[in-house]
Amino acid sequence: MFTVGKSTLRKEVYEPGSRIPKIETATIIEDAKRRDLTMNSSVYNIQTSKIEDYTGGIIDIHKKIIRTPIDPLLTFTQDALRILRAIRFKCKFNFNIESKTKEAMTNEEIHKILKTT
Repeated sequence: MFTVGKSTLRKEVYEPGSRIPKIETATIIEDAKRRDLTMNSSVYNIQTSKIEDYTGGIIDIHKKIIRTPIDPLLTFTQDALRILRAIRFKCKFNFNIESKTKEAMTNEEIHKILKTT
C-alpha cells in the first residue's frame, strides 16, 4: 500500500447492505473522495509542506458549507451515520448544509438505513 507520511492511502468498497467496507489500496484522490465531508478530506504533504485539497474542502470551510466529496446519496448509503457528523458540524460551527447534501439527508431510504444502524 502507498503511504503518505504514516497514513495509508485507501479506498473503501461497500457490499450492498453492509456498513463494513472492504479496504483496498488507493490513489490520494480516491482516498480524499472516501471521506465523509469535503472539510475532512484535505491532506498535508510532508514532502512539500503544503496542504493538498482535491475536493474543495478548504473553500467550503471558508464559506462555512457542509457537503460531501462524492454524491451525498451514495455517501450516506455507505454509512448513514455520516449524517449525524454533518449535523454536529453544522451546530458546532454554524455552517450551512449544501442543498444536494440536505436533500440526501432527508431521503426516506437513508432514514431506513439510519434506523437499522
